This record gives sequence, C-alpha cells and structure tokens, in this order.
Amino acid sequence: MLDVLPYWHAFKLRGSFPFEAVASLSHPKCMTDDEGWYCSILRAMNAFGDAVEEYPPGQDGSNNTTLYCYKNVTLNHVALQRSLAYEQQIPKPMFDDFRDVLFKEFGLDRERRFHFNRGNAKRSKKILLYAHESSARRVWLGLKRLIQRIRPRYNHVVFDEIDDFGTLKVRQQAQKFNEYDALDMVHGAQMSNTIFSVEKTLFVEVGCAIPEFIGNKKYMTLIDGVYNK
Repeated sequence: MLDVLPYWHAFKLRGSFPFEAVASLSHPKCMTDDEGWYCSILRAMNAFGDAVEEYPPGQDGSNNTTLYCYKNVTLNHVALQRSLAYEQQIPKPMFDDFRDVLFKEFGLDRERRFHFNRGNAKRSKKILLYAHESSARRVWLGLKRLIQRIRPRYNHVVFDEIDDFGTLKVRQQAQKFNEYDALDMVHGAQMSNTIFSVEKTLFVEVGCAIPEFIGNKKYMTLIDGVYNK
C-alpha cells in the first residue's frame, strides 16, 4: 500500500485522478462493498476518485466472454511495502496527510486520550495483547495465565486481550489499535493496523525470526511509534 501512496497524494493534491475506470480482478466490488482490509482503506482514502466505474462488468458470476480493450492501462500493485529503502521515499508530511484522511473516515482519535482510574487521579495505561491462537501457528502459549498473574501487581494498568482479529471488521480493528497505549502481540497480519495508532504508541512483537515490517525504523518514524521485539 505504501508503494501507491506517493501517486495517490499527487493526484489528490491536483483534485483529479488519471483514469476513468478501475479493474479489481482479485477483489470484485472493491470500489463498492468488499469488506477486505485493502479495499476498505482504499475507499476510505478515496483512492478511486469520485466518478470512476469498476470494470469489467459481469463479475457477478455470469459467463462474460467480452474482450475489453483500453487505450491506456496503469497497473498498481496494492501491497504492503515492507522495506522503505530511503528516508524520503514517503515524506512524513505526506504520510500524516494520509493518516489524517483515514482517522477522519474511520472516526478515530488523532491524539492520545488519557485514561484514568475511577476515583483515582493516577493515569491508567491500556495494553492490548494478542496470542494469535486462531492461526494455530506462532501462538503465544500461556498468555491468559500470564495476564491473570500480573493484573494484581499492576492495578493501574488495564490489560485487555483479543481472541481473534479475523472476526473483527476493519473499522473494529482500527479502533482497537487506536485506543491503546501499548500493543503486545505475536507477529501477524494484524500489525498492518499500526497505521491507525496514535503517536507514541508502544509496539512489542513476539516471535522467532520476525520478518521486518513495523520494525523498520523509517516506518516507526512515520507513525512516531516505539518498537521492541
């Protein structure tokens, strides 16, 4: 997704996009009601413009054998850019603009909210943990027991756990990453939601031989986060 960001930003500033139609073969109805992670974000950032059609028609299971011809075709591969090769590949002001759009469209807080214990002026930290059990691989064994053991010792900290991120809609995943001070999780695709986190969020990734994505220092600079693994 970060690959396509500079082009989106340039056309957004000009107020128009250089195409009249979009073909989304791997995700039919991406422009309308596909609830996948990428499609939801692309619609939220208005990546298709306002008057663009989805081509080719007949993607509803009908046997469409029409050959469509186009004068010009632009191919964009929308995927996660795991390695930001140089500092200004995506300038921070551009990334901030992108995040401002997402936060507004998803109804998220742009700044850290302060969490207080009831009847206590002491600030309470909120930590979200995820064992990744639903995948049956890369599982954090004994996480529930660990939380039960440490809760009494840190009563000023709120420990919450997610059972399965795969059951949450994109907006729900975004809300979870947005509202916590720290996220301590087994490495997995859910980490893509770090784009919804506010500045100074702490990320702890648990695993063996973790592939580089959010641990990329340039990416952490873009979201102004803190990373450990």
